[in-house]
Amino acid sequence: MNRTLRAAFLLALPLATASASASTCYGTPAQGRLQGGVQLPVQGQNYVPYSTLGVTLGRTYVHQTVRDIVIDAYAATRMNAPEKRFMYGETGLATGGPFKPHRTHQSGISVDFMVPVVDRTHKSVLMPASIQNKFGYELEFDASGSLDDLQIDFDAMAEHLLPTCRSGKEAQCKN
Repeated sequence: MNRTLRAAFLLALPLATASASASTCYGTPAQGRLQGGVQLPVQGQNYVPYSTLGVTLGRTYVHQTVRDIVIDAYAATRMNAPEKRFMYGETGLATGGPFKPHRTHQSGISVDFMVPVVDRTHKSVLMPASIQNKFGYELEFDASGSLDDLQIDFDAMAEHLLPTCRSGKEAQCKN
C-alpha cells in the first residue's frame, strides 16, 4: 500500500541569516520556533488550503520566504498547467514550536502539499478533505496511485514540484 498522501517539504533555506523578510526561523523543523510568521493565502487561482477550519485555527503559517516560494510555484504551475488544481496542507503555527500531530513543522519551513488527483474522466479535482478523513491525511492510495474513483496525477505533481524547487533554490541564493 502506498501510504503517501502528501509531500512534506522542508524548504531548508538559510532563513535565519540576513534577509529582506521580516520572518526569522530558529532551531530545526523538529525543534524550533518562528518569529514573524505569515499565513499562506486562503486561496489562489489554482490552489486552496486543506481546510478552512485549519486556516481559522492558525495552522498555515510559514516563514515569509517560504510563503513567497509557495505562491511563486503555484503561479508558475498555473502558467504551465492552467487546468490543474492543487491543495496545500498544514504548515505550522505563527510562532512555530510544537505542532501536533506533526513531529516537525516547528520552524516555519515545512509545508504539506496534498497530492493532486484526477477523477475517472481525467479532470483535475481537489482531493476530498473533511473531518471524516482527517482533512485528507487519512486517505490511502494503492500502489498504482488509485483510491476509489481518484487517481494521483503524477504529471501535475511533477509540474508543481519543479517550480517549487526552482523558487527555493533562487531564494536560497538571495539569502
